Amino acid sequence: MGIDSSAEMLSRAPTLGNLKVVQADLQHWTPADNQTDPAPDLLLSNSALQWAANHPALVPRLAAQVAPGGVFAFQVPGNFRAPSHLLLAELRREPRWLTRLGPPERGPGSLSSLDPQQYAELIALLGFRVNAWETTYLHLLRGPDDDTAGKTSAVLDWVRGTALRPVLARLSAAEAAEFEAEYGRRLLQAYPAGPAGTPFPFRRVFMVARRD
Repeated sequence: MGIDSSAEMLSRAPTLGNLKVVQADLQHWTPADNQTDPAPDLLLSNSALQWAANHPALVPRLAAQVAPGGVFAFQVPGNFRAPSHLLLAELRREPRWLTRLGPPERGPGSLSSLDPQQYAELIALLGFRVNAWETTYLHLLRGPDDDTAGKTSAVLDWVRGTALRPVLARLSAAEAAEFEAEYGRRLLQAYPAGPAGTPFPFRRVFMVARRD
């Protein structure tokens, strides 16, 4: 079973005989909503939990849905203190945009995650054997800055699909273009292009936990 809150995303899901896709809000979904057997052997979340308003409470609630002997596994970005997010929060706080957007909902760029130890502590006492870790990946981004002598940031293209989405959704097309232009200039300074592309470190946090 695949779960997503977006009907558009679900419409693009592959058609497979053994796959069922369901539109649901992860913050309220339980397996019992859509299955005869309410206890899955595997519950996997990939880069989704950070969008939940109170995901430290959501993690143990989801873990509790897993059958004895089953696995709860997830991955979330852990780069919310990186320049990409701090610069976004800084720009949002400027008077021009604060009036239009309001302050970030929670944390830099309105997304957040915890450290591996914090995630482990959330569910270890629930009877899970936890393996939690973090990895920082170095992406060499190929983008507009490689073709326009540094006029547009390749990192800007990356964050358009993540942290920038809720910001742009609140702006008109003209405002969005203005906001992106200023944000892109700051990203160019923080992430200058190199001969092999634009180096973009990206920290991610992982957890794989098996229920006793």
